Amino acid sequence: MTVCLAYVLYCGIADQFGPWSYAALAVATVECVVFIGNGMRCPLTQFAKRLGTTDSTYLPDWLTAWTLRLSQAAYAGCLLLLVYRHPWN
Repeated sequence: MTVCLAYVLYCGIADQFGPWSYAALAVATVECVVFIGNGMRCPLTQFAKRLGTTDSTYLPDWLTAWTLRLSQAAYAGCLLLLVYRHPWN
């Protein structure tokens, strides 16, 4: 999801929209829908716990607390750039 958001953000800044930018935005949107549908928890965390892991994430604790907020801000920024820079404007 991070790579898709970064790519769409780059496309918005560079004003370079094409089929790949829309595909990346679609992947990020599906990921958001799955995340929200799972009660705002990553579904892979549950899978990893069933496999026996004790850690819920590989990120440091200080970054884990900000991950959701950063992802939301990046997604909102991508959508705003898409609306602002899209060719139909």
